[in-house]
Amino acid sequence: CGVAVASLWRRCGVATGLLWRLGGILFEDRAAPGPPDAQVMMVEELGLQVPEPDSNVEAAKDGFLMFLAFVCFGSMPLLGYVISPRLLGERAMSPHDLFLAACAVTSVTLFALGAAKSSFVQGSALRLGAETLALGALCASVAYSAGVVLSAALGGA
Repeated sequence: CGVAVASLWRRCGVATGLLWRLGGILFEDRAAPGPPDAQVMMVEELGLQVPEPDSNVEAAKDGFLMFLAFVCFGSMPLLGYVISPRLLGERAMSPHDLFLAACAVTSVTLFALGAAKSSFVQGSALRLGAETLALGALCASVAYSAGVVLSAALGGA
């Protein structure tokens, strides 16, 4: 990385003698997190910002919220199996009917998540909802197909 930073500074017009002095100063500063040349490359060459010292706390909080959202919305397909029999009363539902109910609940959830995304990004709620629903359906189809292929390959039912 040091060579890359030196060539970056050289392109900016820094003289070779000054490069050695700057490198010495940078590598003596141990208060900064990470290798100093990596920091220079992050900011100058890649346009990234050096993380703040307390960014780990924010990252942990964001990760925890993402986990909660995944648990909450990821459990929605199970509601089709739990709520449908209660809504339809005593009528016994076949496993196929329960699966279709789970698909319906999942579809509504995916569409709602996509539509809610329109509050944060530019786009219509209808288009973003349909896009999220289509992507979810595609992913589910690929996962189901992989299960069928693996089941057949392993001699399952």
